Amino acid sequence: MSSNTRNKIISTILVTSSVWLMAIAGAYYVSEYANINLPTLNKSSKAPVIIAKRVINEGELINEGDIEEK
Repeated sequence: MSSNTRNKIISTILVTSSVWLMAIAGAYYVSEYANINLPTLNKSSKAPVIIAKRVINEGELINEGDIEEK
């Protein structure tokens, strides 16, 4: 294994792990303002949809239960 290949592998691992960490930190940051409890969120695939359903109305966040499913 050449040093060039090894450097590419190491940089790929570092970039991937840092992107995942930023995504997780961003999700927790958004969850603070969207009233989502991430550790108990079972439907993780629907998390972006739940966050997107939150709307700002007169400066207040409306809970998911207040929005009718269409």
